[in-house]
Amino acid sequence: MNKMEQIKILLVGAGGYAFKYISEFIDHPNDKVKLMGICDPYADKSVCYNQIIERKIPIYNTVNEFFNERKADLAVIVSPIQFHCEQSIFCLENGCNVLCEKPLCADIEQARLMREAELRTGRFIAVGYQLCFVSSIAELKKDIMSGKFGKPLEMKAIHMMRRGSDYYARNNWAGKIKSGNLLVCDSPFSNASAHQFHNMLFLLGKTMGTSTGVKAVETELYRANPNIENFDCMALRCETETGINVVYYTAHCVKSKEFGVFSEYKFENATITYSDNKYTALFKDGRTKVYDGIDTSLIQPKLYNVVDCINSNTVPICTVETATPHMQCVHMVQQNQIKPVSNVVCWQDGEVVYYSIPQLEEKLYNCYKQAALPCEIGIRF
Repeated sequence: MNKMEQIKILLVGAGGYAFKYISEFIDHPNDKVKLMGICDPYADKSVCYNQIIERKIPIYNTVNEFFNERKADLAVIVSPIQFHCEQSIFCLENGCNVLCEKPLCADIEQARLMREAELRTGRFIAVGYQLCFVSSIAELKKDIMSGKFGKPLEMKAIHMMRRGSDYYARNNWAGKIKSGNLLVCDSPFSNASAHQFHNMLFLLGKTMGTSTGVKAVETELYRANPNIENFDCMALRCETETGINVVYYTAHCVKSKEFGVFSEYKFENATITYSDNKYTALFKDGRTKVYDGIDTSLIQPKLYNVVDCINSNTVPICTVETATPHMQCVHMVQQNQIKPVSNVVCWQDGEVVYYSIPQLEEKLYNCYKQAALPCEIGIRF
């Protein structure tokens, strides 16, 4: 493709997170891209539907229908998790690169099929983990790879976001392991709070476009909300392929609207912490270095990074290969028993019903400080 050619985009999905892309295309038009159509059989339920109709953006029920009539250079996949694999591969086979929102897919076998399709077609699947596309994160990773901080010793993070009945009722797969016969594995770990865990694996990757692999996991899974199938609270310790412990805590069953993000990455010569949208490295000799400007709410960095990659015939920083270790962890975690929690507070804010574990923020933060699983320090739910 010639440099700076306008990239024709197909948006697959109109509900949920897709509104961010639709708003970007409509409210912030950019000559780099042109939205060719939207694929969603339920597009009329989108909060952006009136805007879509006003601007006469073509709507299709399936990606098959779209490619029968039109072509695109990039498909942005924001459909339900259970369709990511099939739709991504179909787009690749129709000569279209892909930006797939996280999670990449529902299991590691699907990830393998998606990687094979990339190699077979010569196209790429970029994965929408926003942190990978932030310039200050790239700078931090380069410093880690160069040995600036010495060898990594341990990484840990905690991030919890409250979710209620409106969140789980917005579709037919939220909080489920399966939707019908299709695997979904939707949880705070795989989806809503996935960024911070994936970022730790990404930062430990041997190259800029890879994440470290994982050998083993220890986890405690809990379900406070009795109306969901999967877990909504997790404590996890995993061992990477190089023997480093990565520890993560996340939940939706909290009283606070959001708790965290808090992160601490220990190295031989420095400790890196995260708060207030920036990482701060504190060296043992007292020096500091700040990596700021981190905002996971923005879609522009990943969207236009991928667009530029198409024009320059290069590969984005986060692809199937980069995302697969997280999917491996999701698979390993899902093999463990989910414990229902009986001591739960059910409360209501307007029409939204919430379930929360009493003092969960305090208890998991205590675990975080010690890099321990709850059972290891006498915490029971």
